[in-house]
Amino acid sequence: MPRPPRDLPGTFLSMTSTALPAPPDLASAFQDVRTALHAGDPAHLDRCWDEVLQALCTVLPGVQRASLAIRSGSHFSVRAVAGYPVHLRGLALPTYTERAWYGQGDDLWRRGVPRSLEGEALHAHLAAIERMFPPLAHFETLRAQASLAELRWNVLLPIALDGQVRAHLNLDGFTPHGRPPSLPPALGTWLGSLLEEAQAQAPGLLEEHHALRVIAHLGETLRPIQDPELLLTTGLHETVSGFGAADAFISDGLHLDVLGRRLRVPAPADEQGLAEVLGTLGFASPSTISEVCGPRLIGLIWTGPPRPQPLASTALRGVAERVHYATIRATEEVRLRAARNHALEMVGVVLEARDLETRGHTQRVAGLAGRLGEALRLPPDLLEALHLGALLHDLGKIALPDQVLLKSGALNEAEWTWIRRHPQLGYDLAARLPSLPAEALDVILHHHERWDGSGYPHGLAHDRIGYLARLFSVVDTYDALTSVRPYKAAWSPQQAREELRSQSGRQFDPQAVAAFLTLDLDAE
Repeated sequence: MPRPPRDLPGTFLSMTSTALPAPPDLASAFQDVRTALHAGDPAHLDRCWDEVLQALCTVLPGVQRASLAIRSGSHFSVRAVAGYPVHLRGLALPTYTERAWYGQGDDLWRRGVPRSLEGEALHAHLAAIERMFPPLAHFETLRAQASLAELRWNVLLPIALDGQVRAHLNLDGFTPHGRPPSLPPALGTWLGSLLEEAQAQAPGLLEEHHALRVIAHLGETLRPIQDPELLLTTGLHETVSGFGAADAFISDGLHLDVLGRRLRVPAPADEQGLAEVLGTLGFASPSTISEVCGPRLIGLIWTGPPRPQPLASTALRGVAERVHYATIRATEEVRLRAARNHALEMVGVVLEARDLETRGHTQRVAGLAGRLGEALRLPPDLLEALHLGALLHDLGKIALPDQVLLKSGALNEAEWTWIRRHPQLGYDLAARLPSLPAEALDVILHHHERWDGSGYPHGLAHDRIGYLARLFSVVDTYDALTSVRPYKAAWSPQQAREELRSQSGRQFDPQAVAAFLTLDLDAE
């Protein structure tokens, strides 16, 4: 909201040197700016800014020339001059070169602290800037038409509003022995207030400011979202709200989805067809903007007379670009995840190459664990952790001696000690794998724990055993029961189910058993 008007000429003149008279031309120039603001005449306003600069040249000792550059998007634009050629008006000055010309820290720049340079220091600074950047057209223009080689001193005053520099004033002296004046402390505040009033009343500027805030908010909202579809729908809802659109649409060439109304209709062939379809859906005199988003077309819908929406188009393009890059990331993540899972499956295959009696066990338990997780409607991250834990659950057996792992007869106590170590050995190996979920590591470490606390390696009981480890314990045992071993024949699915029921509440979590028994196991 613009600050309330204040008696600016009085404020300014009261803070000038007492040795100087308060010339009426300064007060008159500021009043002219005020009048031009309320008249809304941009050309007249530019002439009034020129008068302000001329008045400053009169009031401030030694000031012979002045220029005012106002922020316009990504650059500053010379808006007014005094003592310089009038055709310098409109000269675009990149923000980065103006920051370099100021030469002080960001904090001073944003607080509107004036910077003064003179003599050799001034020209050394100019030379350093020209070395810093490649040849730029506005440098050549200023060198040729602003007599920079003859400049003796310069005072640059950043004009800041709400911590952002919206304009800057340059006061220049060309007298050989002249010195830069001290600026009245109120000058920046006073010019800032006039500038704020000018910007608030400039046609379309408030709307542009609002649109830029919408775009900034859109960026903040979308930044943490990684899922492409959520990114798209959130981005469209935010742009509809921010730009006052009636709705948004997505077309894949076959169907047209109108988001707010949750409607799906056949996709029209062209813009005229789109307008006709939207009209039949109740959008009176619809106008649209659209943007290609991968294989789809996305857009915003307004009703009533069409009007230019350049920044809405910018926002929509930003949404489309974010969705595009999120889709690339998601595709790459799927590819990398598949490659990782394949590598982990190969670890299981390598282990089974040593322990022939368990051939196929890893793939079977991974499949069963996935079915159980889906039946329980586990979220995607836990489903993946359960799958990875299943692939690596017996990783520790790779460290067991052959005489233990491959022994066909009964194990003695020393050999059982080795067997009981394999979950910890597997955990220690798997923990070195980058980005393996903690829940997957828990499956590896605790899948031999028992509900009654008599398992290994830590003797955990009940819900002290991780949830996924309790689920996988049932899966692992079922596959062991229904598989052929040198010391036993394969049990039937019915026999294995009965064994699981009998061990429910002793070896297994009762809820895990109940969930597992809902699966169609006879088809295995």
